[in-house]
Amino acid sequence: MTSSTVEYLRALPTIRERCESVFQLGLAGQLTYVRLCMDRLPAVVEYCLQIIDRDYASNLSSTPPHGRWRHFDAKGVGRIDQLLAQWRSDQVDVVEQTRRLVELFVVSVLLDAGAGSTWSYQPTDEPGASYARSEGLAVASYYMFTSGLFSADPAQPCRVDAKILSRLSVAQIQEGFQANRPGNEMTGLEGRAQLLARLGKCISQDRHAYFSGAHGPPRLGHLVDTIQPKTEEQGYVPFHKLTQWMTYSLIEPLQRVLGCMIDGVEQLTGLPEYRNGGLFMDSGVIVPTSSLYEASESNDPLSCLPATHPAVVEWRAVTVILLDRVHAALAERLGVTTQELSLAQVLEAATWKAGREIAKARRPDDGGPPIRVLSDGTLF
Repeated sequence: MTSSTVEYLRALPTIRERCESVFQLGLAGQLTYVRLCMDRLPAVVEYCLQIIDRDYASNLSSTPPHGRWRHFDAKGVGRIDQLLAQWRSDQVDVVEQTRRLVELFVVSVLLDAGAGSTWSYQPTDEPGASYARSEGLAVASYYMFTSGLFSADPAQPCRVDAKILSRLSVAQIQEGFQANRPGNEMTGLEGRAQLLARLGKCISQDRHAYFSGAHGPPRLGHLVDTIQPKTEEQGYVPFHKLTQWMTYSLIEPLQRVLGCMIDGVEQLTGLPEYRNGGLFMDSGVIVPTSSLYEASESNDPLSCLPATHPAVVEWRAVTVILLDRVHAALAERLGVTTQELSLAQVLEAATWKAGREIAKARRPDDGGPPIRVLSDGTLF
């Protein structure tokens, strides 16, 4: 693959361009694994409107953006605000506060692969509380971070150091997630450990001088110092799902804590993960074909498909475009512009939440997605 091809596939506008091509094939009935029933899309918009009205009707502008921050605050516990209050009390300046949050958010997002339907996390300081799936992974990584698991300096537990990431063992990560408890196993532990080790290597090598800063050895949080002064060819469909999830998650602390102005946010797409994609499949907008059933090892839910399978690519590509259409329809119905109601707000207040709720209604045993994608903790 040539450098120009790689550059093209990495560009954000390419995602919508290539997904739109797949979507048009879907409209023409020419996809192999899914077909589109666009007459059912208005019902999805109505469903999303009901959720927005239920949760945010009194103050639409207060709708938060989609990002990891929401998961850290699971069950209404303002964990990030508590951290910030503590750091302010310790007279930590806002730049260092943001460095620490960037480190926490990056590591947490990288650990955010599917954990399986039986795993959960129970904080020792919250008797009786239990967190599963994305919230569980976020809360667990929060406690791993605040306990100093990623820090090389016992006096500064809330930081992420490259040399620690490089030597974290699977057993340490397993213990951090409480996955060493009988009956609480987690999938993809080895992949997660390898991913953190690669991050550590990337920080240490610092080929593009992103992590050097002027405050000691290379550090993940020095991304803030780099940012602050600047206050596929045919057949490939890029999504950059994890990268965009990371971006959405990092924008919020950069804006809320450091006061950065972020340009080009409108180029980010909706995330074609199993909650958003599941909403459209469970509501009948995306319908599996017989080829998809044949590719799967079970029918309800469809399962055991690797992330690279063409069926998963089709599902995710049409989801990206459907999310844009729902975004536009919701803004029109609410009488606001798509700038006043951003795509990030729609993902948080409507589609992601709607996907979770309809999944729980259809599969009450575990609330899992309509398609189970195999994950090794690195590609999901």
